[in-house]
Amino acid sequence: MYYEKESLKDIEKAFYWWSKATEQGMPEAQSNLAYMYYREESLKDIEKAFYWYSKAAEQGMPEAQFNLGQMYYHEESQKDIEKAFYWWSKAAEQGMPDAQNNLACMYYEKESLKDIEKAFYWWSKVAEQGMPEAQNNLANMYYTEESQKDIEKAFYWYSKAAEQGMPEAQNNLANMYHTEESLKDIEKAFYWWSKAAELGNCEAQFSLGQMYYQGDGVVKNLEKALSWFKKAAAQGVTEAEQYLRNELKDKETLQKSSD
Repeated sequence: MYYEKESLKDIEKAFYWWSKATEQGMPEAQSNLAYMYYREESLKDIEKAFYWYSKAAEQGMPEAQFNLGQMYYHEESQKDIEKAFYWWSKAAEQGMPDAQNNLACMYYEKESLKDIEKAFYWWSKVAEQGMPEAQNNLANMYYTEESQKDIEKAFYWYSKAAEQGMPEAQNNLANMYHTEESLKDIEKAFYWWSKAAELGNCEAQFSLGQMYYQGDGVVKNLEKALSWFKKAAAQGVTEAEQYLRNELKDKETLQKSSD
C-alpha cells in the first residue's frame, strides 16, 4: 500500500515494512525489497538487490527468478549467461511469460544453447498467452525455418501481433500480402506498411516509399515517396539513401539541361 497507492505513497515506510517481512523469510517481501534496491535511486544498491532476489528466487518465487535472471544477463558486475538461463528456466516452468520468451530467445540466438525445437516450444507457449513479441517470433519461425515451415500459421501469428500494434509484425504482415501469391493483396500491404511506418519501422518506411515512388497499388506521388525515404534513410536504410541520391542527381541533371 505504501508503495503502490498514490494517496499513501511513502517509499521509506514501504522499505521499512518490507525489510521487517524479509527478516521472517517472506519471499514476496524479499523480492519487493530487491526491486526497491534495484529501481529506487534513493536506495540504489545492486549487490543488495542481487542478494534479496537470490533469497526469493531460491524459495521458488517466479518474479524473483525472472529478475535474478535479468541481473545475471544485463548487469556487468553479475554477468553470467548460464545462471541467467538457469533462473529464466525456473520461472518459465512456473508459467511466467516474460521468462518463457527470454528462454526462447536464448535457445534461438545463443550458439552454446541453440535448439530450434525448444525455441519453438517456448514461443508457442508465450504466443498463446498473447505476447506480441513472441507471436512475431513464432511467425518468423513458421515463415523462415524449414523444419517448421507453414505459411498459413506464419500469417496467423503475424496478424495476431500486428493487431496488437507491433510494428515489426505489421511490416512482416505487409510483406506477406505483397509477396505471397496465395495472400496477394496490395491494398492490405499498403495499409499495414502505413501502420508500421507511422510507428517508426524503417523497413516499412522504405517499402511505403517504394509504393509511392513506383505507383505500386497507390497513386504515384514523388513527394510522399521522398518523405518516407528520408525517414528510412535517417534510420540507416541504405537503399533509401540510394533513392535520395538518385533523385538529387536527376534534379541536378535537369537543372544543367535547363541552364
